[in-house]
Amino acid sequence: MPIYVELARLWQSEGRSVPGLPDPVWESLAASVTSEAQAPPGSTDAGITSTA
Repeated sequence: MPIYVELARLWQSEGRSVPGLPDPVWESLAASVTSEAQAPPGSTDAGITSTA
């Protein structure tokens, strides 16, 4: 595994994603999608309207 360890260190130093470690870019993207999907304060239907 010495080659992988060296490669993982290089990727980390360049700010790249490394398998098995948290990815800040992915986490920020996922957080923005989650926050957009949440209902605004005081809303009960999360922006979904019924046609029934």
